[in-house]
Amino acid sequence: MARRGRLSRGCQTCRKRKIKCDQILPACTQCRKSGWVCPGYADIVERMFQYHNQQVDSTISIVKLGKARVDEVKVVKRLSKRVSAGTVGKISSLSLSLSEISLPQGIAQPLNDRAIDYFLSTHALRDKGEIRGYYEYLFTLPITTWPETSTCLTAAALAAWGNACHSAEMLKEARTFYGRSLRLVNAALADPVRAPETSTMISILLLNSFEALMSDCLESMSYSDGHMRGVMMIMSLKGPSLMESREGVQVFLHMCRCLITYCIMRPVEVPAEVVGLRKYAVRFLDTRDPAWMMEEVMIRLAKFRAEVEAGGLVESDEIIDTALRLDDELSQLTSGLHRYGQFDTIATLDADTSLPGYHRAYPDMWHVYIRNYTRTCRLILHSIIQDELESHSASLLCKGHNLRSQSRLKSQELIGNICASILQYCENMRQSPSHSVI
Repeated sequence: MARRGRLSRGCQTCRKRKIKCDQILPACTQCRKSGWVCPGYADIVERMFQYHNQQVDSTISIVKLGKARVDEVKVVKRLSKRVSAGTVGKISSLSLSLSEISLPQGIAQPLNDRAIDYFLSTHALRDKGEIRGYYEYLFTLPITTWPETSTCLTAAALAAWGNACHSAEMLKEARTFYGRSLRLVNAALADPVRAPETSTMISILLLNSFEALMSDCLESMSYSDGHMRGVMMIMSLKGPSLMESREGVQVFLHMCRCLITYCIMRPVEVPAEVVGLRKYAVRFLDTRDPAWMMEEVMIRLAKFRAEVEAGGLVESDEIIDTALRLDDELSQLTSGLHRYGQFDTIATLDADTSLPGYHRAYPDMWHVYIRNYTRTCRLILHSIIQDELESHSASLLCKGHNLRSQSRLKSQELIGNICASILQYCENMRQSPSHSVI
């Protein structure tokens, strides 16, 4: 039968005589005084288990369920003496509804967490020693404790995964988080204390990634100007103190890259403050790093585009010569990347003839970033060359009739290589029936 009340810890003799047992080892006082052999103390855990049939089990389960509901009400009443009436209502409704919840068979990860996992795997590098400045600091800084940063990360992550899944519902949710992010970041920028904090800097970078992921063209990046102004404001406020820690140097490099890219696309010259801070950062970095050398060329490219746009350079010969010289530097830089890791060329059986017909699988995300940054810059340079040749064709016969066709072919090749860039996420990519290694 079901046991009621608390189990006695005394010896069997004292329990039968219904007297108090002092449980002294090796024998209790009551047994020693009476001259009896003390039987000792049984394992209380072992005594808790009873043998009973299925009918008794069912009865006990029903009794326990009813008692549990009564106990829940008692807990709520005790809590009501300590908290307000409004809070009691919430606790009561939650407590009384617990028994009605149907627990799933497995644990399902929330959508936002899955999106963040995807974003970190496709847009952030792991910190492996070299300072890259590609979101690797997201793995080491307490992002979840910063409300504005975690909200911005969720927005960017939902945008990235929504694009990958072609999910309109997920992209809608991303825009909702983006609206919240803007309010939080604007509030932080308006506060002189919070504006220069690391959380604010990272939040702006994540918002900039959201813009890039959700925008179809440069004109649709409506908030990009504001984000870059926020980056420049923080750089001006903090100056060299940005680089007081490893994460600070990583964030600084990331901000520089975003600013340089923004200046090329607008086009405007890279601010002198940024160039000065890069000179200060040399003491922490290896200037032979391909990313550093690429950004040095990108700074000159931004200046070149700004001069052409403003009319500082008007001679077509000079414009084309400068563009070809910068293109050659970027081409040599790309060729030098082979010593940092090889890629596999994988043929694809795509029905769309506009696709290149192959993939280039790189072993590391960093290789994809560097190569595609250089390819994009070269595309801009070849676009300038073609524009000059088309608008001044009569005066540029000395350049040769083949320059225009060569530039167009090079542009097509660069676009194909950008579209074909993938990562070696899994080995079964090589064994897929739709791919074959060349």
